[in-house]
Amino acid sequence: MATTVKKSRNKALLYLAYLVALLTLLSLLLLSQATEGSQKFERLYQPLVITVVFGIVFIVSTVFLYLIKLFKNYRQNIPGVFGFYSAVFYFLFFF
Repeated sequence: MATTVKKSRNKALLYLAYLVALLTLLSLLLLSQATEGSQKFERLYQPLVITVVFGIVFIVSTVFLYLIKLFKNYRQNIPGVFGFYSAVFYFLFFF
């Protein structure tokens, strides 16, 4: 039972990451089309802003969920987590 829950959570995180990649590609496509002229930019501005905002929300939620997963693994003393946890700490506070 616990392994099926873990697998479904991992699949959900993977699908969320795919969604972030898809939204990034969509926003790049809209941005490239918007640079062709001011009328196109006016027409594509609102969908571009919406896709960028959704992309930011999804990427922040993906990072947050991975950090929760990392912290749970750290609390269970899973090997290899501490090195990654310290790397995240140093990256956040020294860069």
